[in-house]
Amino acid sequence: MFVHSPEGVLLFRFGKAGKADGEFQQISGVSVDNDGNIYVLDEGREKVQVFDKDGKFLSQFGGDGLALRRLVFDSKKGEVIASDYYNHKLKVFNMKGELLRENGQYGTGLGDLWFPYGLALTKDGKIAVAERENHRVKVYTV
Repeated sequence: MFVHSPEGVLLFRFGKAGKADGEFQQISGVSVDNDGNIYVLDEGREKVQVFDKDGKFLSQFGGDGLALRRLVFDSKKGEVIASDYYNHKLKVFNMKGELLRENGQYGTGLGDLWFPYGLALTKDGKIAVAERENHRVKVYTV
């Protein structure tokens, strides 16, 4: 991972290819929480690894077929909401990475998801979800 200033100057880098803590196989997304912690979604390892703002490894969560593509943070609730791409779900974790609940199932119906990808948190705490195959954006309360 390379961290740059807004002007494009390389500030530092961290991690390398591998399977150990702080190493990556197939990065599918990166997000930063309100405290500056860096969340790296590694589809190859089916994990989310968490680093501090200086790139020091803090923790990880996931596994068991997890295919997270995007994360958003609800700081009011202290939750991390993720799109689980291949499992067609939204998953909600606490800030420690413990699964709290999940929404959605594979399909084309109103309550279904089909390859959820992009996420955005609305001002009122709902989640907007862009679905690849249903060609729509849905708004959820999770």
